[in-house]
Amino acid sequence: MEVMKKTAKKLTRSITAGLLLSSLLLPSAFAADVVSGGLTWTSNRGAVASPGKSNWSVAKATCNALTAQGLPAGSWRLPTKEELSALSASQIGTRFFYTLRDAGWGFDWTWTSTAANSNADFHYIVNLSNNKIDAGHNSEYYYVSCVR
Repeated sequence: MEVMKKTAKKLTRSITAGLLLSSLLLPSAFAADVVSGGLTWTSNRGAVASPGKSNWSVAKATCNALTAQGLPAGSWRLPTKEELSALSASQIGTRFFYTLRDAGWGFDWTWTSTAANSNADFHYIVNLSNNKIDAGHNSEYYYVSCVR
């Protein structure tokens, strides 16, 4: 009897964790936070579970699965290095900073879709606090913003 209770407890934990993980990684109703440069953006803290960071493959899958604003999956994507850098540059030292801050943005490294090397083990990341650009290994965790 004790073995059955332990097995049932483990199974319940696994199912609960699986449901929680799928709900966090496959969002369906995130509101778009900002429109800038002709693009609509989700907050880089709202695309994936708190604290809003993930590795690159989860970031890409999350944006591809996003159905915000009633749009079908596949309507959203990770921004390019140029797009995210332009968004970052537009807010430094301006009132737009407060728009991003009030929308819940994190001013730290954020993933782009732009590969930083030929075998795509690294993708560019942009630091939204100072517009610096670097390469992040795909296994590292950074903020995620989706764009359309």
